[in-house]
Amino acid sequence: MSPAGELVVINVEKWQNATGLSKIWVETIDERDRQFRFEIVAAGSEGKVVTVTVGDAVLDPAMDPSLQRLPPVISELVAHIGISDLEPGRTSPA
Repeated sequence: MSPAGELVVINVEKWQNATGLSKIWVETIDERDRQFRFEIVAAGSEGKVVTVTVGDAVLDPAMDPSLQRLPPVISELVAHIGISDLEPGRTSPA
């Protein structure tokens, strides 16, 4: 399911352990007020999108080719956090 129009970030949560592994949850809404939540795991500057939740449906980017390209707002946000190498198809570093 693709977002209608541009996504707007409404919340960002981040968790990190002492070894540098981290998780980031980015909550967004589209122009129809549908909620999209992106869960990203990372080790240092390398990350992977592990789930995308649309409303109540949890989607696996590895199983859904339409999720292989992230919206620019998500890519820019995680780059700002320090994850410069974000690949939806990458093997999870965590």
